[in-house]
Amino acid sequence: MHDVLSRIFQEFQRAIPRQEFVMFTPQMQASTSHAFHTRTNGNPAEHRLGAKRVDFLGPKTFFVGLCRAAEGSDAWDVKFASTVA
Repeated sequence: MHDVLSRIFQEFQRAIPRQEFVMFTPQMQASTSHAFHTRTNGNPAEHRLGAKRVDFLGPKTFFVGLCRAAEGSDAWDVKFASTVA
């Protein structure tokens, strides 16, 4: 299980390529930019690395689990929520 969770973490630490960012809706761009500025909080070294995939989730999003993508599939869906019960 550790390897799966580590891989999810690594993927969300990857930079969002510019060509992908420009495909976001204006609202998604604004939300991602806000989360990026909140996360980097004036840290110039972190700011230079640019927006990461985790910024797309926003500041108050939580990992809640994994579930099978479809019957008979080897794929899994990662589930997130804005609140935790």
